[in-house]
Amino acid sequence: MKNQQPPDWHLPQRQSASGLLIILYKAVITFVKAIWPVLVIILFRESSNKSGYLQVLVAVIGIIVLVSSLVNFYYFRFFIQQDDMVFRKGLINKKIITIPLKNIQAVHIEQTWMHQLFKIARVKIDTAGSDKAEATIDAIAIDKASMLRTYLMENEKMDSNDITKPVVTPLISLSIADVIKMGLTANHIQTFFIILAFTMSMYQNLEDIFGNIINRMLEESSSLITFTTSVLLSLAVFVLVISIVVSLLRMALLYFNFQLSGAEKGFRIRSGLTSIRQNLVPFSKIQYISWKANWVRRKLNIYVLEFHQANVEENKKTQKALVPVLNNVAFEKLVAPYHPEIFQGEHSEHQIHRAYALRRLFIIGLPLGLAFTSLAWIFIPYYAFSFLLWLPIIYFSSMVFQKIYRLYINDDALQIYSGIWGREIQLLQWYKIQKIGLHQSPWQRKNNIANIVLYTAGGHIRIPYIDLDLANEIKNYALYKIESSQKNWL
Repeated sequence: MKNQQPPDWHLPQRQSASGLLIILYKAVITFVKAIWPVLVIILFRESSNKSGYLQVLVAVIGIIVLVSSLVNFYYFRFFIQQDDMVFRKGLINKKIITIPLKNIQAVHIEQTWMHQLFKIARVKIDTAGSDKAEATIDAIAIDKASMLRTYLMENEKMDSNDITKPVVTPLISLSIADVIKMGLTANHIQTFFIILAFTMSMYQNLEDIFGNIINRMLEESSSLITFTTSVLLSLAVFVLVISIVVSLLRMALLYFNFQLSGAEKGFRIRSGLTSIRQNLVPFSKIQYISWKANWVRRKLNIYVLEFHQANVEENKKTQKALVPVLNNVAFEKLVAPYHPEIFQGEHSEHQIHRAYALRRLFIIGLPLGLAFTSLAWIFIPYYAFSFLLWLPIIYFSSMVFQKIYRLYINDDALQIYSGIWGREIQLLQWYKIQKIGLHQSPWQRKNNIANIVLYTAGGHIRIPYIDLDLANEIKNYALYKIESSQKNWL
Protein backbone atom coordinates (compact mmCIF):
# COMPACT_ATOMS: atom_id res chain seq x y z
CA MET A 1 0.00 0.00 0.00
CA LYS A 2 1.34 3.42 -0.94
CA ASN A 3 2.21 5.91 1.77
CA GLN A 4 -0.63 8.39 2.16
CA GLN A 5 0.20 12.10 1.95
CA PRO A 6 -0.25 13.76 5.38
CA PRO A 7 -3.05 16.36 5.54
CA ASP A 8 -2.28 20.04 5.94
CA TRP A 9 -3.00 20.29 9.66
CA HIS A 10 -3.09 24.10 9.43
CA LEU A 11 -6.42 23.84 7.58
CA PRO A 12 -9.56 23.14 9.67
CA GLN A 13 -10.21 19.38 9.78
CA ARG A 14 -13.53 17.62 10.36
CA GLN A 15 -14.15 14.25 11.91
CA SER A 16 -14.64 11.20 9.71
CA ALA A 17 -18.09 11.01 8.10
CA SER A 18 -18.56 7.43 9.37
CA GLY A 19 -17.88 8.84 12.83
CA LEU A 20 -21.42 10.24 12.81
CA LEU A 21 -22.68 6.75 13.64
CA ILE A 22 -20.23 6.60 16.55
CA ILE A 23 -21.47 9.94 17.86
CA LEU A 24 -25.13 8.89 17.58
CA TYR A 25 -24.40 5.52 19.22
CA LYS A 26 -22.58 7.27 22.07
CA ALA A 27 -25.51 9.69 22.52
CA VAL A 28 -28.06 6.85 22.59
CA ILE A 29 -26.06 4.85 25.14
CA THR A 30 -25.60 7.90 27.37
CA PHE A 31 -29.32 8.69 27.09
CA VAL A 32 -30.41 5.13 27.94
CA LYS A 33 -28.01 4.90 30.90
CA ALA A 34 -29.42 8.14 32.30
CA ILE A 35 -33.14 7.30 32.03
CA TRP A 36 -33.32 3.48 31.96
CA PRO A 37 -35.44 3.32 35.16
CA VAL A 38 -38.04 5.54 33.45
CA LEU A 39 -37.98 3.29 30.38
CA VAL A 40 -38.58 0.22 32.57
CA ILE A 41 -41.55 1.95 34.23
CA ILE A 42 -43.05 2.75 30.82
CA LEU A 43 -42.62 -0.84 29.59
CA PHE A 44 -43.87 -2.76 32.63
CA ARG A 45 -46.37 -0.56 34.45
CA GLU A 46 -49.98 -0.35 33.46
CA SER A 47 -50.83 2.38 30.99
CA SER A 48 -52.16 5.62 32.43
CA ASN A 49 -52.16 9.34 31.74
CA LYS A 50 -48.92 9.65 33.71
CA SER A 51 -47.30 6.96 31.57
CA GLY A 52 -48.38 8.89 28.47
CA TYR A 53 -46.75 12.05 29.79
CA LEU A 54 -43.59 10.09 30.56
CA GLN A 55 -43.46 8.72 27.02
CA VAL A 56 -43.77 12.22 25.53
CA LEU A 57 -41.10 13.54 27.93
CA VAL A 58 -38.69 10.71 27.05
CA ALA A 59 -39.28 11.25 23.33
CA VAL A 60 -38.64 15.00 23.61
CA ILE A 61 -35.45 14.50 25.63
CA GLY A 62 -34.26 11.85 23.16
CA ILE A 63 -34.81 14.19 20.19
CA ILE A 64 -32.96 17.01 21.95
CA VAL A 65 -29.99 14.72 22.72
CA LEU A 66 -29.80 13.44 19.14
CA VAL A 67 -30.09 16.91 17.57
CA SER A 68 -27.47 18.27 19.97
CA SER A 69 -25.10 15.43 19.03
CA LEU A 70 -25.60 16.09 15.30
CA VAL A 71 -24.95 19.82 15.73
CA ASN A 72 -21.82 19.21 17.81
CA PHE A 73 -20.51 16.75 15.22
CA TYR A 74 -21.16 19.08 12.28
CA TYR A 75 -19.55 22.15 13.86
CA PHE A 76 -16.51 20.38 15.34
CA ARG A 77 -13.14 21.45 13.80
CA PHE A 78 -9.50 20.97 14.76
CA PHE A 79 -6.33 22.44 13.26
CA ILE A 80 -2.83 23.77 13.98
CA GLN A 81 -2.51 27.53 14.28
CA GLN A 82 1.08 28.73 14.63
CA ASP A 83 2.34 26.86 17.72
CA ASP A 84 -1.07 25.81 19.06
CA MET A 85 -3.51 22.96 18.55
CA VAL A 86 -6.99 24.50 18.24
CA PHE A 87 -10.40 22.85 18.69
CA ARG A 88 -13.65 24.62 17.77
CA LYS A 89 -17.05 23.25 18.70
CA GLY A 90 -20.66 24.33 19.18
CA LEU A 91 -23.22 26.45 17.27
CA ILE A 92 -25.02 28.55 19.87
CA ASN A 93 -22.59 28.05 22.73
CA LYS A 94 -19.33 28.23 20.82
CA LYS A 95 -16.24 26.86 22.54
CA ILE A 96 -12.61 27.14 21.49
CA ILE A 97 -9.85 25.06 23.13
CA THR A 98 -6.26 26.12 22.48
CA ILE A 99 -3.40 23.83 23.48
CA PRO A 100 0.24 24.95 23.04
CA LEU A 101 2.14 22.24 21.20
CA LYS A 102 4.98 22.43 23.71
CA ASN A 103 2.55 21.43 26.50
CA ILE A 104 1.41 18.20 24.82
CA GLN A 105 2.79 15.26 26.77
CA ALA A 106 1.17 12.31 25.00
CA VAL A 107 -1.30 11.45 22.25
CA HIS A 108 -3.39 8.29 22.82
CA ILE A 109 -5.31 6.34 20.18
CA GLU A 110 -8.30 4.18 21.14
CA GLN A 111 -10.60 1.94 19.11
CA THR A 112 -13.88 0.44 20.32
CA TRP A 113 -15.47 -2.36 18.30
CA MET A 114 -17.41 0.23 16.30
CA HIS A 115 -14.25 2.20 15.58
CA GLN A 116 -12.60 -0.98 14.33
CA LEU A 117 -15.62 -1.75 12.13
CA PHE A 118 -15.34 1.59 10.32
CA LYS A 119 -11.50 1.78 10.45
CA ILE A 120 -11.52 4.95 12.52
CA ALA A 121 -10.16 5.84 15.97
CA ARG A 122 -10.56 8.14 18.95
CA VAL A 123 -7.63 10.45 19.69
CA LYS A 124 -6.98 11.82 23.20
CA ILE A 125 -4.44 14.56 23.88
CA ASP A 126 -2.81 14.87 27.31
CA THR A 127 -1.01 17.98 28.52
CA ALA A 128 1.15 18.87 31.50
CA GLY A 129 -1.52 21.05 33.07
CA SER A 130 -4.59 18.80 33.13
CA ASP A 131 -5.70 15.85 35.24
CA LYS A 132 -7.49 14.26 32.28
CA ALA A 133 -7.48 14.26 28.48
CA GLU A 134 -7.32 17.94 27.51
CA ALA A 135 -9.08 17.35 24.18
CA THR A 136 -10.64 14.41 22.34
CA ILE A 137 -11.38 13.73 18.68
CA ASP A 138 -14.06 11.04 18.76
CA ALA A 139 -13.81 9.81 15.17
CA ILE A 140 -10.92 10.14 12.74
CA ALA A 141 -9.53 7.70 10.14
CA ILE A 142 -6.99 5.38 11.79
CA ASP A 143 -4.17 6.27 9.38
CA LYS A 144 -4.97 9.96 9.82
CA ALA A 145 -4.89 9.50 13.62
CA SER A 146 -1.42 7.96 13.40
CA MET A 147 -0.20 10.82 11.20
CA LEU A 148 -1.61 13.41 13.63
CA ARG A 149 0.11 11.73 16.57
CA THR A 150 3.38 11.60 14.65
CA TYR A 151 3.08 15.27 13.69
CA LEU A 152 2.35 16.41 17.26
CA MET A 153 5.09 14.31 18.84
CA GLU A 154 7.73 15.02 16.18
CA ASN A 155 7.07 18.73 16.02
CA GLU A 156 10.28 20.68 16.61
CA LYS A 157 8.67 22.27 19.65
CA MET A 158 8.18 18.79 21.10
CA ASP A 159 11.63 17.32 20.56
CA SER A 160 12.20 16.71 24.27
CA ASN A 161 9.11 14.48 24.39
CA ASP A 162 9.57 12.76 21.02
CA ILE A 163 8.87 9.07 21.61
CA THR A 164 7.74 8.06 18.13
CA LYS A 165 10.73 9.23 16.08
CA PRO A 166 13.34 6.70 17.35
CA VAL A 167 13.18 3.04 16.43
CA VAL A 168 10.93 1.23 18.89
CA THR A 169 12.09 -1.96 20.62
CA PRO A 170 9.52 -4.65 21.57
CA LEU A 171 9.78 -5.40 25.30
CA ILE A 172 6.61 -7.28 26.31
CA SER A 173 4.09 -9.24 24.27
CA LEU A 174 1.43 -11.33 26.00
CA SER A 175 0.13 -14.56 24.48
CA ILE A 176 -3.36 -15.96 25.08
CA ALA A 177 -1.81 -18.34 27.63
CA ASP A 178 -0.30 -15.37 29.48
CA VAL A 179 -3.68 -13.62 29.59
CA ILE A 180 -5.30 -16.79 30.97
CA LYS A 181 -2.54 -17.03 33.58
CA MET A 182 -3.23 -13.42 34.62
CA GLY A 183 -6.96 -14.19 34.90
CA LEU A 184 -6.51 -17.37 36.96
CA THR A 185 -4.12 -15.64 39.38
CA ALA A 186 -6.19 -12.46 39.77
CA ASN A 187 -7.65 -11.36 43.09
CA HIS A 188 -10.94 -13.27 42.99
CA ILE A 189 -12.06 -11.85 46.33
CA GLN A 190 -11.85 -8.36 44.84
CA THR A 191 -13.78 -9.58 41.80
CA PHE A 192 -16.46 -11.07 44.07
CA PHE A 193 -16.99 -7.74 45.82
CA ILE A 194 -17.19 -5.97 42.45
CA ILE A 195 -19.93 -8.41 41.41
CA LEU A 196 -21.64 -8.00 44.79
CA ALA A 197 -21.59 -4.19 44.54
CA PHE A 198 -23.01 -4.34 41.00
CA THR A 199 -25.74 -6.79 42.08
CA MET A 200 -26.75 -4.66 45.07
CA SER A 201 -26.87 -1.55 42.87
CA MET A 202 -29.13 -3.32 40.35
CA TYR A 203 -31.32 -4.67 43.16
CA GLN A 204 -31.76 -1.19 44.61
CA ASN A 205 -32.71 0.24 41.22
CA LEU A 206 -35.24 -2.56 40.57
CA GLU A 207 -36.68 -2.18 44.07
CA ASP A 208 -37.19 1.55 43.47
CA ILE A 209 -39.06 0.76 40.26
CA PHE A 210 -41.15 -2.29 41.21
CA GLY A 211 -41.45 -1.76 44.96
CA ASN A 212 -42.27 -4.88 47.04
CA ILE A 213 -42.62 -7.16 44.01
CA ILE A 214 -38.87 -7.90 44.01
CA ASN A 215 -38.82 -8.59 47.76
CA ARG A 216 -41.76 -11.00 47.49
CA MET A 217 -40.13 -12.89 44.60
CA LEU A 218 -36.90 -13.28 46.58
CA GLU A 219 -38.74 -14.42 49.72
CA GLU A 220 -40.73 -17.00 47.76
CA SER A 221 -37.56 -18.29 46.07
CA SER A 222 -35.57 -18.52 49.29
CA SER A 223 -38.36 -20.37 51.11
CA LEU A 224 -38.06 -23.20 48.58
CA ILE A 225 -34.38 -23.75 49.40
CA THR A 226 -33.12 -25.62 52.46
CA PHE A 227 -29.69 -24.25 53.28
CA THR A 228 -27.91 -27.45 54.18
CA THR A 229 -24.12 -27.79 54.31
CA SER A 230 -24.04 -29.25 50.77
CA VAL A 231 -26.11 -26.33 49.44
CA LEU A 232 -23.82 -23.79 51.07
CA LEU A 233 -20.73 -25.56 49.71
CA SER A 234 -22.30 -25.66 46.24
CA LEU A 235 -23.11 -21.97 46.52
CA ALA A 236 -19.52 -21.19 47.54
CA VAL A 237 -18.16 -23.17 44.56
CA PHE A 238 -20.62 -21.40 42.25
CA VAL A 239 -19.52 -17.98 43.52
CA LEU A 240 -15.84 -18.94 43.08
CA VAL A 241 -16.42 -20.15 39.52
CA ILE A 242 -18.31 -16.96 38.61
CA SER A 243 -15.52 -14.85 40.13
CA ILE A 244 -12.87 -16.73 38.13
CA VAL A 245 -14.86 -16.35 34.90
CA VAL A 246 -15.32 -12.62 35.49
CA SER A 247 -11.60 -12.28 36.31
CA LEU A 248 -10.71 -14.01 33.03
CA LEU A 249 -13.03 -11.68 31.12
CA ARG A 250 -11.54 -8.63 32.83
CA MET A 251 -7.99 -9.69 31.99
CA ALA A 252 -8.98 -10.43 28.38
CA LEU A 253 -10.56 -6.99 28.01
CA LEU A 254 -7.50 -5.32 29.52
CA TYR A 255 -4.57 -7.32 28.21
CA PHE A 256 -5.62 -9.17 25.05
CA ASN A 257 -2.91 -8.67 22.40
CA PHE A 258 -0.90 -6.58 24.90
CA GLN A 259 2.28 -5.15 23.42
CA LEU A 260 4.75 -2.76 25.00
CA SER A 261 7.64 -1.20 23.07
CA GLY A 262 10.42 1.08 24.27
CA ALA A 263 11.99 4.06 22.52
CA GLU A 264 14.52 6.71 23.45
CA LYS A 265 12.04 8.95 25.27
CA GLY A 266 9.31 6.63 26.52
CA PHE A 267 7.07 3.58 26.14
CA ARG A 268 4.29 2.75 23.68
CA ILE A 269 1.51 0.46 24.97
CA ARG A 270 -1.13 -1.26 22.85
CA SER A 271 -3.81 -3.55 24.31
CA GLY A 272 -7.49 -4.42 24.40
CA LEU A 273 -10.06 -6.85 23.02
CA THR A 274 -13.29 -4.99 22.24
CA SER A 275 -11.65 -1.60 22.83
CA ILE A 276 -8.07 -1.18 21.56
CA ARG A 277 -5.95 1.44 23.32
CA GLN A 278 -2.63 2.82 22.12
CA ASN A 279 -1.09 4.88 24.92
CA LEU A 280 2.20 6.73 25.09
CA VAL A 281 4.10 7.02 28.37
CA PRO A 282 6.89 9.62 28.17
CA PHE A 283 9.69 9.04 30.68
CA SER A 284 9.45 12.70 31.71
CA LYS A 285 5.82 12.22 32.80
CA ILE A 286 6.54 9.25 35.11
CA GLN A 287 6.52 10.48 38.72
CA TYR A 288 7.08 7.17 40.48
CA ILE A 289 6.81 3.45 39.77
CA SER A 290 5.09 0.73 41.77
CA TRP A 291 4.62 -2.97 41.19
CA LYS A 292 2.50 -5.42 43.14
CA ALA A 293 1.45 -9.06 43.27
CA ASN A 294 -0.97 -11.10 45.34
CA TRP A 295 0.21 -14.27 47.11
CA VAL A 296 -0.34 -16.58 44.11
CA ARG A 297 1.24 -14.24 41.58
CA ARG A 298 4.23 -13.67 43.85
CA LYS A 299 4.89 -17.42 43.91
CA LEU A 300 4.80 -17.44 40.10
CA ASN A 301 6.91 -14.25 39.87
CA ILE A 302 4.11 -12.31 38.14
CA TYR A 303 3.77 -8.60 38.91
CA VAL A 304 1.63 -5.75 37.62
CA LEU A 305 3.76 -2.65 37.25
CA GLU A 306 2.23 0.83 37.19
CA PHE A 307 3.76 4.02 35.84
CA HIS A 308 2.28 6.78 38.02
CA GLN A 309 2.13 9.66 35.57
CA ALA A 310 1.72 13.36 36.15
CA ASN A 311 -1.88 14.54 36.33
CA VAL A 312 -3.57 11.16 35.85
CA GLU A 313 -6.72 10.87 37.97
CA GLU A 314 -6.32 8.23 40.69
CA ASN A 315 -9.78 6.77 40.08
CA LYS A 316 -9.56 6.72 36.28
CA LYS A 317 -8.29 3.20 35.74
CA THR A 318 -8.54 3.28 31.96
CA GLN A 319 -5.93 6.01 31.76
CA LYS A 320 -3.44 4.31 34.08
CA ALA A 321 -0.40 2.62 32.57
CA LEU A 322 -0.69 -0.88 34.07
CA VAL A 323 1.86 -3.35 32.71
CA PRO A 324 1.83 -7.12 33.45
CA VAL A 325 5.40 -8.39 33.91
CA LEU A 326 6.03 -12.14 33.67
CA ASN A 327 9.84 -12.25 33.52
CA ASN A 328 12.76 -10.49 35.18
CA VAL A 329 14.42 -9.37 31.94
CA ALA A 330 11.41 -7.29 30.89
CA PHE A 331 11.05 -5.97 34.44
CA GLU A 332 14.61 -4.60 34.50
CA LYS A 333 14.11 -2.90 31.13
CA LEU A 334 10.94 -1.22 32.38
CA VAL A 335 12.40 0.05 35.65
CA ALA A 336 15.92 1.00 34.46
CA PRO A 337 14.97 4.14 32.45
CA TYR A 338 13.44 5.63 35.61
CA HIS A 339 15.87 4.32 38.27
CA PRO A 340 17.38 0.91 39.14
CA GLU A 341 16.14 -0.88 42.24
CA ILE A 342 17.80 0.65 45.29
CA PHE A 343 18.71 -2.46 47.29
CA GLN A 344 21.02 -3.54 44.45
CA GLY A 345 23.45 -0.73 45.35
CA GLU A 346 24.55 1.25 48.42
CA HIS A 347 21.64 2.24 50.61
CA SER A 348 20.35 2.57 54.15
CA GLU A 349 17.56 0.33 55.42
CA HIS A 350 14.80 1.26 57.88
CA GLN A 351 11.67 -0.26 59.45
CA ILE A 352 8.52 1.23 60.90
CA HIS A 353 8.08 1.34 64.68
CA ARG A 354 7.11 -1.87 66.46
CA ALA A 355 4.16 -0.07 68.12
CA TYR A 356 2.42 0.12 64.72
CA ALA A 357 0.39 -3.10 65.15
CA LEU A 358 -0.86 -2.27 68.65
CA ARG A 359 -1.81 1.27 67.67
CA ARG A 360 -3.73 -0.01 64.63
CA LEU A 361 -5.59 -2.38 66.94
CA PHE A 362 -6.73 0.45 69.24
CA ILE A 363 -7.36 3.10 66.56
CA ILE A 364 -9.03 0.97 63.86
CA GLY A 365 -9.61 -2.57 65.08
CA LEU A 366 -11.33 -1.91 68.41
CA PRO A 367 -13.83 0.78 67.25
CA LEU A 368 -14.85 -1.23 64.16
CA GLY A 369 -15.02 -4.49 66.10
CA LEU A 370 -17.32 -2.98 68.73
CA ALA A 371 -19.44 -1.27 66.07
CA PHE A 372 -19.92 -4.51 64.08
CA THR A 373 -20.68 -6.49 67.24
CA SER A 374 -23.28 -3.92 68.38
CA LEU A 375 -25.05 -3.97 65.01
CA ALA A 376 -24.95 -7.76 64.89
CA TRP A 377 -26.46 -7.92 68.41
CA ILE A 378 -29.54 -6.14 67.06
CA PHE A 379 -30.09 -8.27 63.95
CA ILE A 380 -28.32 -11.62 64.59
CA PRO A 381 -27.57 -11.79 68.34
CA TYR A 382 -26.61 -15.48 68.20
CA TYR A 383 -23.58 -14.64 66.00
CA ALA A 384 -22.82 -11.19 67.38
CA PHE A 385 -19.66 -12.00 69.33
CA SER A 386 -18.11 -13.73 66.32
CA PHE A 387 -17.46 -10.23 64.94
CA LEU A 388 -14.90 -9.71 67.71
CA LEU A 389 -12.64 -12.02 65.68
CA TRP A 390 -11.92 -8.84 63.72
CA LEU A 391 -9.64 -7.76 66.58
CA PRO A 392 -6.99 -10.53 66.33
CA ILE A 393 -7.22 -10.37 62.51
CA ILE A 394 -6.40 -6.65 62.38
CA TYR A 395 -3.66 -7.06 65.01
CA PHE A 396 -1.84 -9.97 63.37
CA SER A 397 -2.17 -8.52 59.86
CA SER A 398 -0.73 -5.22 61.11
CA MET A 399 2.07 -7.08 62.89
CA VAL A 400 2.95 -8.93 59.65
CA PHE A 401 2.90 -5.63 57.77
CA GLN A 402 5.27 -4.08 60.34
CA LYS A 403 7.67 -7.05 60.15
CA ILE A 404 7.79 -7.02 56.33
CA TYR A 405 7.92 -3.25 55.78
CA ARG A 406 11.28 -1.92 54.60
CA LEU A 407 12.32 1.57 53.58
CA TYR A 408 15.47 1.75 51.43
CA ILE A 409 17.17 5.13 50.88
CA ASN A 410 20.08 6.24 48.74
CA ASP A 411 21.29 9.55 47.32
CA ASP A 412 18.93 9.58 44.32
CA ALA A 413 15.77 7.77 45.35
CA LEU A 414 13.84 5.84 47.99
CA GLN A 415 12.10 2.48 47.73
CA ILE A 416 9.39 0.93 49.90
CA TYR A 417 8.79 -2.81 50.24
CA SER A 418 5.51 -3.71 51.96
CA GLY A 419 2.55 -6.08 52.08
CA ILE A 420 0.79 -8.73 54.14
CA TRP A 421 -0.18 -11.64 51.89
CA GLY A 422 0.88 -10.00 48.66
CA ARG A 423 3.70 -7.53 48.04
CA GLU A 424 3.91 -3.95 46.79
CA ILE A 425 7.09 -2.06 45.96
CA GLN A 426 7.23 1.69 45.34
CA LEU A 427 10.21 3.50 43.80
CA LEU A 428 10.48 7.30 43.91
CA GLN A 429 13.22 9.71 42.86
CA TRP A 430 13.76 12.63 45.22
CA TYR A 431 13.49 15.38 42.62
CA LYS A 432 10.00 14.21 41.57
CA ILE A 433 8.58 15.20 44.98
CA GLN A 434 6.29 18.24 44.90
CA LYS A 435 5.37 18.61 48.56
CA ILE A 436 6.17 16.91 51.88
CA GLY A 437 3.87 16.44 54.85
CA LEU A 438 5.01 15.44 58.35
CA HIS A 439 2.14 14.44 60.65
CA GLN A 440 1.99 13.41 64.33
CA SER A 441 -0.84 12.34 66.57
CA PRO A 442 -0.62 13.29 70.28
CA TRP A 443 0.64 9.78 71.09
CA GLN A 444 3.25 9.99 68.31
CA ARG A 445 4.48 13.39 69.57
CA LYS A 446 4.93 11.91 73.02
CA ASN A 447 6.93 8.95 71.64
CA ASN A 448 8.92 10.82 68.94
CA ILE A 449 7.24 9.03 66.03
CA ALA A 450 5.88 10.58 62.83
CA ASN A 451 4.15 9.83 59.53
CA ILE A 452 5.62 11.21 56.30
CA VAL A 453 3.60 11.84 53.13
CA LEU A 454 5.50 12.50 49.90
CA TYR A 455 3.32 14.20 47.28
CA THR A 456 4.08 13.99 43.55
CA ALA A 457 2.17 15.08 40.45
CA GLY A 458 1.17 11.42 39.96
CA GLY A 459 -0.07 10.62 43.47
CA HIS A 460 1.39 10.35 46.95
CA ILE A 461 3.41 7.85 49.01
CA ARG A 462 2.87 7.46 52.76
CA ILE A 463 5.55 6.30 55.19
CA PRO A 464 3.94 5.50 58.59
CA TYR A 465 5.35 5.23 62.11
CA ILE A 466 9.04 6.05 61.67
CA ASP A 467 11.32 7.71 64.22
CA LEU A 468 10.95 11.48 64.30
CA ASP A 469 14.68 12.02 63.67
CA LEU A 470 14.51 9.88 60.52
CA ALA A 471 11.34 11.66 59.40
CA ASN A 472 13.06 15.04 59.73
CA GLU A 473 16.12 13.75 57.88
CA ILE A 474 13.93 12.52 55.01
CA LYS A 475 12.04 15.81 54.91
CA ASN A 476 15.17 17.97 54.94
CA TYR A 477 17.00 15.82 52.39
CA ALA A 478 13.99 15.78 50.06
CA LEU A 479 13.75 19.59 50.24
CA TYR A 480 17.48 19.85 49.54
CA LYS A 481 17.21 17.56 46.49
CA ILE A 482 14.22 19.47 45.17
CA GLU A 483 16.07 22.80 45.48
CA SER A 484 19.42 21.62 44.17
CA SER A 485 18.37 19.26 41.37
CA GLN A 486 18.99 20.47 37.81
CA LYS A 487 16.39 18.02 36.46
CA ASN A 488 12.81 19.02 35.72
CA TRP A 489 10.13 16.94 37.43
CA LEU A 490 8.17 16.92 34.15
